[in-house]
Amino acid sequence: MFGPDFLNQHAQHLKTENAQGEFYITDLIQVAAVQNRVSSIDMCSQEMMGINSQLQRASAESILLRQLRDTLMEAGVRMDMPETIWIGANTTIEPGVHLEPHVKISGRTAIRQRARIAHGSVICDSLIDDYVTIHPYSHIDKARIESHTNIGPFARLREGSHIESKCKIGNFVETKKTRLRAGAKASHLSYLGDADIGSGSNVGAGTITCNYDGFGKHPTVLGNNVFIGSNSTLVAPLQLGDNAYVAAGSAVTDTVPAGALAIGRQRQVNKADYVQGLREKLNERKK
Repeated sequence: MFGPDFLNQHAQHLKTENAQGEFYITDLIQVAAVQNRVSSIDMCSQEMMGINSQLQRASAESILLRQLRDTLMEAGVRMDMPETIWIGANTTIEPGVHLEPHVKISGRTAIRQRARIAHGSVICDSLIDDYVTIHPYSHIDKARIESHTNIGPFARLREGSHIESKCKIGNFVETKKTRLRAGAKASHLSYLGDADIGSGSNVGAGTITCNYDGFGKHPTVLGNNVFIGSNSTLVAPLQLGDNAYVAAGSAVTDTVPAGALAIGRQRQVNKADYVQGLREKLNERKK
């Protein structure tokens, strides 16, 4: 095993004078021997295996993964079907965490105690606090999720997402550079980008923040305890005060004061006895 100081000093002098024309780090053993810095240690064949093909790379990775999984389980991490779970070497997973089958955790991810990561979820470079539940098939990248929060299933948290404690991100909800403050909810089918969602606020199904105008990104800011009705469109830049209420199906383009109701939709018009005539016209066209 070479120390970093030795490698930094001598690796630059490696040569490619061999049949393959490659650099071999093992050539440094001769350098160390000249300096009387060689000692022997016992190693198994797996530790000495070479990696010269994709098959050999996969074999080495499988060995390291098994060792990492075994170490974590010995420390108290629960893994269901551990052979299906992929864990990166730079991750931190605390005792009491529960990992279900086919989970992938990579990058500098940290998962705190009692968190549960359900089947098929993918997490990269993220912080998952204690008692968080990630439901199946959620994708989390460069995000922070605070304690006692529920995510998914089928949620996507992109770079810069910060979900505070006791929040809920539901199925088919996507966030990017968005903060949900404590107790906020976005339960179904929403896109929240460049947004700050106040504590206790509720974002209805089908809501989107229109944060991109073709040239730049703009913020949407919701105060505390704001209610956004289903199928609403929030056109940024936009600010809604505390306790504001947006009626379902609204397109909101202007500031909504605290405690106000915003209705951004056309008035419904019903045309009596219209359908029968329409059907007759359509039938005539088919003839």
